[in-house]
Amino acid sequence: MSPRNAWSFCGGGYGIPLFSDADDAAAQYPWLATHGWVYQRGENLHWGKRAEAEAERRAQLSATPQP
Repeated sequence: MSPRNAWSFCGGGYGIPLFSDADDAAAQYPWLATHGWVYQRGENLHWGKRAEAEAERRAQLSATPQP
């Protein structure tokens, strides 16, 4: 995985870096992939089903009026 690709996957555009650099991304990838948070296709990293579900859950929470 190139450093560019590690940095391009920063919280799905929310500005929260998931990896400090390409070495960190390579070290973290196995458990993130195993648990469904990310998957890699070619040189690109993508959100997994678990990350998409969490993003949806947070979007619903933020859309719910708070008392």
